[in-house]
Amino acid sequence: MKKFDLPFILDILFIFFASLFISFTVLRFYLDGLSYIVTISFLISFLAVFIGLKLLSDKHKNVFLKNEDNTKKKEIFFNLAFFNENDLISYFLLFFNKAEIKAEKTKEGIFLSDKNMLVKFCFKLTPLNSDDFIKSVKITGSKKILLLTDNTNSDVISYAKKTQVKIICGTDLYLLMKKYETYPQIKFSLKANEKIVKKRINIELSRKKAKNFLIFGAVLLLFSMFVAFPIYYLVMGNILIITSFILRFYGKKTENTDTII
Repeated sequence: MKKFDLPFILDILFIFFASLFISFTVLRFYLDGLSYIVTISFLISFLAVFIGLKLLSDKHKNVFLKNEDNTKKKEIFFNLAFFNENDLISYFLLFFNKAEIKAEKTKEGIFLSDKNMLVKFCFKLTPLNSDDFIKSVKITGSKKILLLTDNTNSDVISYAKKTQVKIICGTDLYLLMKKYETYPQIKFSLKANEKIVKKRINIELSRKKAKNFLIFGAVLLLFSMFVAFPIYYLVMGNILIITSFILRFYGKKTENTDTII
C-alpha cells in the first residue's frame, strides 16, 4: 500500500490557496464582474497546482532519506568511527551473511569468495582523503578491493576508478543496511547541539512559519478591497505571501535539539 504523503499534499494545498489569494486581489483591479474574476482566479490556481505537481513530485521522488533516516544514518557512521577492526569485521560478516554473500574472515580482513574481493574499512569523523585511501587499500596480491566508508571526496573517487577499488559510502551503504535490516550496535546517541541564537533564527525561518506569513498576507490582500489606498496593502500582502512560498519550500525544518548523550 502506498504511504500517504501528507507533506506533499500540504505543499499542493499551499500553492493553491496562495495563488488564489494573489490572483483574485490583483485581477479585481483589471477586470469587471465578480464571477468572472473568481473563475479566472481558480483557473490560475489550478494551473499553479499543475505546475507544482510536476515540480514537487520529482522532488519528493528524489528524496531517498526521510529526516529520521538521515539522523539514524549520521548516528550509525558516528558509532562506526569508534569501532575497532575486530568489531567492524564482526558486524560486516553479519551484514554480508544477511545479504546472502559468502564472506569469511582472513588475516587481511573480510574476503568475499564469490566476488574474489577483499573488504576494507575506513570510518572516521572527517571525509576520507587521499592518504586514508592509500593506507586503507594497501595490500599484497591481486585481489579486488571493496572499500566501505562514510564520506569521501572527488580525488578519492578518481583514484578508485583508476585502481581495482570499489567504494560504497554514505547514503548507498546506509540504504543497504536498511534493505537487509542489519545495523551496528549504537553506543553513542547523537543529538544536535545548536546555539540559542542560531536555534531561534532557524525557528523564525522554519517551514512552520510559512502559514503565518500566508495568513497575514491574505488578510492584507482582503483589506485592500475596502480601503481608499489599496496599493500599500497589495504590495505588503504579496510580499508576505511570496515570503511564505520561500519558507514553505526552502525554510529550515525545526527539530528537537540537545547535547550528545
